[in-house]
Amino acid sequence: MLTRKFKLLLGVMIIVLVAIVLLDNVYQSLITFKWKTIFACDSDVQLRIIAIVGNRALSLKRLLNSLNNASYFEDNVVLDIWIDRSKDRKVDKQTLEVANSFHFLHGTKYIHIQPSYAGVYGQWIYTWNVSDLYPEIAVILEDDIEVSPFFYKWLKMVHNKYDSYDNINGYSLHGRCENHALIAPRNKYIHVPKNNTVFLYPAFNTWGFSPHTKHWLHFVNWVTLKSNDTTFKPSIANIEPTIAYEIARSRGTVANNWDFLHLYHAYVHKLFTVFPNIQGDRGLSVHWKEKGLHYPENRDKKSSGDLLQNWIPEIESLPDSPLYFDFAGRNINPKNYQWP
Repeated sequence: MLTRKFKLLLGVMIIVLVAIVLLDNVYQSLITFKWKTIFACDSDVQLRIIAIVGNRALSLKRLLNSLNNASYFEDNVVLDIWIDRSKDRKVDKQTLEVANSFHFLHGTKYIHIQPSYAGVYGQWIYTWNVSDLYPEIAVILEDDIEVSPFFYKWLKMVHNKYDSYDNINGYSLHGRCENHALIAPRNKYIHVPKNNTVFLYPAFNTWGFSPHTKHWLHFVNWVTLKSNDTTFKPSIANIEPTIAYEIARSRGTVANNWDFLHLYHAYVHKLFTVFPNIQGDRGLSVHWKEKGLHYPENRDKKSSGDLLQNWIPEIESLPDSPLYFDFAGRNINPKNYQWP
């Protein structure tokens, strides 16, 4: 039979446990208002860096350090760090501490906490307050990305050169482009002659992407409408991403394959992404394949290719008529190309 003292002790322990749970829930609810800031809509912003992160503190630290090591030419730069919650609405405290303690040397830093679990869908699509009124360059970086010191120098050049082209979807920082076609013979990567400093491809790459303002705005509005259409079933013949999307649909995880919706939008509107083509397959970003949605465990190695650490003057030679490739890596004329 329980003694009076033991009953009292047990009661106190229960009260303490309940208090801890309640306080933690209050903290998780209030943390949004403590850290979340409004968008910094400023016509003077020239570059907006959008870092999207979940619970990978060390990955975020590596990304942020690489951003501090980059050159920005004294331009007005804003760094937006978007931290997602877990599905049970918790915020990873270590990740938040890394974001909060980081001192951005080149501009203004803002920390945003998602009010609820956003996933890759919400983190990618709804973190840039895109507007035709603000002529800023934006680049979206996942937390396991590392950038070259010259990533912004390259972005300024290609945006200035190709933003006026009507079929530009955006700009990829990664130095290699994977072949999406299922048509044999199928090489892993698109092969581009080395005398071409850039090339264009129908699909984008999530390992560092800078959208074209007009087409990204159209995509965000389009995908928002399509998300409410239960009859909408996007499909592109003879490419691997279609298969992955259909598998995700059958499993009820379509939101994890949001990038296929972006690819499909580009396909429907005949848009291409600009990729760098630098000697040695070097790029303006690398991907570290951290444990997460696409990798069950840490690969402890970078994606293919290396970061551009030394500027090559030849990169500045951007062609007026760059090479276009289809999903199978075949050189095409975009004006008369018959899409699959």
